[in-house]
Amino acid sequence: MEIHRQNFQSPKFTSRVCPIKPSVVNTKWGKLTLEEVKPIDIIQKGFFENLAAFFGKNFNSPDWQIFKDPTKKSELNMVIENFAKNLKALFKNNDGNLTLLVARDKQKRIQGACLSYGYDLVPNSKDYTLYIDSICVNRPYRGFSLGKKMLQKTLDANSKNSSFTDVFLTGEKNACGFYKKMGFSPLSKQDKSQQKVINFIALDRFDYPKFVDFLSKPLKPNQERWYNRVAEVIDDSWL
Repeated sequence: MEIHRQNFQSPKFTSRVCPIKPSVVNTKWGKLTLEEVKPIDIIQKGFFENLAAFFGKNFNSPDWQIFKDPTKKSELNMVIENFAKNLKALFKNNDGNLTLLVARDKQKRIQGACLSYGYDLVPNSKDYTLYIDSICVNRPYRGFSLGKKMLQKTLDANSKNSSFTDVFLTGEKNACGFYKKMGFSPLSKQDKSQQKVINFIALDRFDYPKFVDFLSKPLKPNQERWYNRVAEVIDDSWL
């Protein structure tokens, strides 16, 4: 999860604006129910802690390698606690742009999740840039197109019934092929606007460019691209 520069006004559930209908994903381990998280879900004890632990255990970037070391239990607990606090902050206030899709098995355990909202990088950018904060699938459930289905449902829900013109995400290097197949392209330093945005975001991302890449996809191709609008309010010293 990224900590943004602006004061973040957290979102309400997309289901109030462009609802995503529940669906079933078949796997060799059984059926998964894919649906949006609802207000009643987040008041359940331990919901955010469980979600934070799920994301952390399935991320591969250096930030999350602590999950691979059983000797660092206290550090692990601190990471989960801080991540859970960030997740809670996202749900605290309402602005109508958040979608949290989860895939649950018959025991109601989360096996996949996709979190997105308006990208609060500079003033007003959260109104036109959809940010895929986190998307991951539990290892045994990979290979059943679950990640593709979660991402596509999120994009479809926001392409027509929202103000977003583009979607942006920070993707792990080993997943870039997947995102490119979904129509995403890496931001390019050959373009001045994109270079400025890359440098601005990378200040808080020590894992870029070695471990992650910045990728973008138009949702409304005929409108001005999000990085051009963002670059207009970023000082030229970031070039």
